[in-house]
Amino acid sequence: MSVNILLADDHKMIREGLKQLLEMYDDIKVVGEAGDGFECLNLADKTHPDVILLDINMPNLDGLQVLNIIKTQKMAIVTAFGNNVWASDILAQIHSSSFLEFIYDNNIIMKMIIS
Repeated sequence: MSVNILLADDHKMIREGLKQLLEMYDDIKVVGEAGDGFECLNLADKTHPDVILLDINMPNLDGLQVLNIIKTQKMAIVTAFGNNVWASDILAQIHSSSFLEFIYDNNIIMKMIIS
């Protein structure tokens, strides 16, 4: 069974890198790439991903606003902010269960996706 993933980040290079990393795995399919919050919402509605890898800082709607709107999908926050206390407090307020600090460790990304 394949896991469908939507990537949402305003930096194209980050999206492309994550896509290349994820597509190394046979059971993962990147179903869309969004450059801002509005595009993420539209693509989530069209593609129905199993997981959304979501940047916090994006134009239009930011990642936290997207999280408040989409509460049915499993999501991970991908951020350059290293302050986990700040992120944990924000995510607790919006009842999100997944937080992934911005790192390129494919083992951590994969563990989060398949859990």
